[in-house]
Amino acid sequence: MASRTARDVIAYAFWDLGVVADQESMSSTQGNSGLRKLNDLLAGFESEGIRYAHTDLASLDSVVNVPDGQLRNVGLMLQRELAGQYGVPLSDDDKDAIHKAKMALQAFYYVPITSAPELSLRPRQFGRYNFTTG
Repeated sequence: MASRTARDVIAYAFWDLGVVADQESMSSTQGNSGLRKLNDLLAGFESEGIRYAHTDLASLDSVVNVPDGQLRNVGLMLQRELAGQYGVPLSDDDKDAIHKAKMALQAFYYVPITSAPELSLRPRQFGRYNFTTG
């Protein structure tokens, strides 16, 4: 299931944006800001059409409760949130990758809405005659 901490996801997002140099450590201010943004992002997934039940991550060492295959998508969406805060312009390729990440998360967490068919479409039988089969 999930194997990365919030620190890992946030650090990768900062590295990809170029806010923090490769393999450099992020500051505590950046880490706390990133954790707030990550919690806001995960809590707001429902409004993005992503059916994900989120519990706030208490610290940077908390494990992000997202399947490993979806962590990259969460990281890309986090980049969108952090880019605005740190004034980093996103290229068209970045925007396209973020859009695809959002669609992949929507597909992964898709829950079909089921409802009973309209009453007039349900099979019924009146007396000995069955309107469904004739």
